[in-house]
Amino acid sequence: MKKKIYINGYFTKEHINGVPRYASEIVKRLDKYFEDDEVVLCVPKDAPNIPVLRNIKVCTWEDRGKKHEMNNVLWGNITYKNYAKNKGINVNLTNRAENIQGSVTAIHDLISLTKFQYGFKLSIKDQLKTVFYYIKNKLWFIYKVSVKKNTASAIVTVSEFSKQQICKKLNIDEAIVHVIGDGWEHINNIQEFDEKKDERISPQSYFFFIGNVNPHKNMKWILNEAKNMPEELFVIAGKIPPNIKESIPDAVNNIIFLGYISDGYMKFLMRNSKALLFPSLVEGFGIPPLEQLALNGKAIVADIPVMHEIFKDSVYYVDPYKSDYDLNQILKAEISNGKDVLKENSWELSAEKWYKLIEKYRQG
Repeated sequence: MKKKIYINGYFTKEHINGVPRYASEIVKRLDKYFEDDEVVLCVPKDAPNIPVLRNIKVCTWEDRGKKHEMNNVLWGNITYKNYAKNKGINVNLTNRAENIQGSVTAIHDLISLTKFQYGFKLSIKDQLKTVFYYIKNKLWFIYKVSVKKNTASAIVTVSEFSKQQICKKLNIDEAIVHVIGDGWEHINNIQEFDEKKDERISPQSYFFFIGNVNPHKNMKWILNEAKNMPEELFVIAGKIPPNIKESIPDAVNNIIFLGYISDGYMKFLMRNSKALLFPSLVEGFGIPPLEQLALNGKAIVADIPVMHEIFKDSVYYVDPYKSDYDLNQILKAEISNGKDVLKENSWELSAEKWYKLIEKYRQG
């Protein structure tokens, strides 16, 4: 008899990018593989990003008959665990953890275990904050991966590079670690529009970066390129804490910081940029360059192993520790059109792999 499937749906409470994007897109496509009442997606209170599903049942806190329950980062360890344990097979598509034996779960990367420097001067107060957040996040991540290591029947990660890192650093048997990567089809469902946030932004007039300001994203590289190419415009989207933004040199006046932007404006900026910049020092996968290829755009990425694994000869490579490039000259080189990369890395293909893996472990 097949076990019922319970999916940790805390990602529905989070901003849909990165890991939450992965979980959301996979769940939407898993829906067609199951019949009614085979799968339950358990979501926290007031989750704003619940996908529309036909066969997978969504279980809210009201459905669980609760008037009060834990509703923060400990939700999975307390609320969801108490709901799902001993009922079937637990599935988690994110880095969060719940202490349920026999889980099919995910560890997207080990970035939280490595400390990177911002590369520009911070105040003593901000340096201390940075150290504090690094230690806090590292300890929390160590706890999560320890739980997964001790409870999982299968662990999914997003690239062969991440698999090698996970098996080596966490001493996990390669046989239980499976590679199921990211996809790009969501970009087709986003309605593109120009929010006209800055009159300097016009088609093919700028280089574009989107992401957070975490040190591994390598903001220093962007700043140095902007200094070296004062005649070019650099547009940066994503949350930048005020204290970090204040530390960025004022002399770099050819950078436009947009902060958080809508998906529609992101799509517009990607499609109309000279190139997407992705100079990360380390990544588990890298969705933005894949989105850029889906829009027939160009991407300049860091020359690191995982980028070569995923994108092969469809992007331009730069040394993330060297930032004196003429980016316009780089873009003159011949590369492939990226169709093979899009074919090999899609949400449809990844969902099929997740389905087969779940089915393998739910027999019983």
